[in-house]
Amino acid sequence: MAAIPRGTDFRIIPCLSKEEVEKLTAVQPATLAEAGAIAGVTPKALFYVYQHLKRGAPRSDPAAHSRASPELLRQAVAAAVSFAAEDTGVPEALMHHFPMTDDA
Repeated sequence: MAAIPRGTDFRIIPCLSKEEVEKLTAVQPATLAEAGAIAGVTPKALFYVYQHLKRGAPRSDPAAHSRASPELLRQAVAAAVSFAAEDTGVPEALMHHFPMTDDA
């Protein structure tokens, strides 16, 4: 699963709610999957975290890449789909928006 660098400043990620920032900061998840397992962190928030990682921020991690691989995107989508299907009760009519489901 896609790694989230330790010490990531979630406050600088646009569009995260105050609640999501607080929870992500408190837990400091190591991966997108761990972030998706936090109650109150939405699939949309996982996408914003993914975008933040894709841009290479924070740059304090020398191993961070400025461009994310397709595998990182696939993992982010899979984490979001798993979270949406299991924890948020997404109506079946909306599941077609999540291409990684078994129904696709």
